[in-house]
Amino acid sequence: EHPPAPTRAAACTPATPLPSMLVDVGGEAQSLQPEDDACLAALSSSVLPAFLTLELKAASFTDMCSRAPYYLAVLSLCHLMARHAGAAALLWVAPPGCGGASLGALLSAMLASARQYERVSQPVLQREVDEHACTVAGLGESAVLLPAVTGLQQEMLVEMLGGLRLALGLQVVVALLPPRPEASAGGSGVGGGSAPAGD
Repeated sequence: EHPPAPTRAAACTPATPLPSMLVDVGGEAQSLQPEDDACLAALSSSVLPAFLTLELKAASFTDMCSRAPYYLAVLSLCHLMARHAGAAALLWVAPPGCGGASLGALLSAMLASARQYERVSQPVLQREVDEHACTVAGLGESAVLLPAVTGLQQEMLVEMLGGLRLALGLQVVVALLPPRPEASAGGSGVGGGSAPAGD
């Protein structure tokens, strides 16, 4: 008369697939509107492009993964700029004091590392999430007794998830970049024009 107890197979239903756990780097933020010329002028004369450039120039993609929330915020600002034609052009301009580096060149140079991180981390993270879900489901009410190592494992998974969001977000931003200006057009006048994008 009682419903049968759930089987181990039922308890180990795969957890939520990773794609639905990941949030696009831009979130709910709105891009600049075409009529916002004053806003664009303020952005052009502000220290923000130089600040973002120096932050990315000082970090490898691995460094970024260790501070994913911070660099997700940096990427979000780059994403906002990339979504507006006028602001997107600034991504290829080397701000003063940045050694000729531009946001566009730095982001493009990290693309290969981001794709490699995604290829390696996504299946590992999905497997770990599924196995953790199975363990908790199998323990039932005793799940609160999981050893402390589980907490450390969860911290690792959170950090890996942050790195994966960074990898996917960086690819989104790079895909939005306008065509890179030719290095021959003005020599050093366009940011990062002489640096190979794939370094």
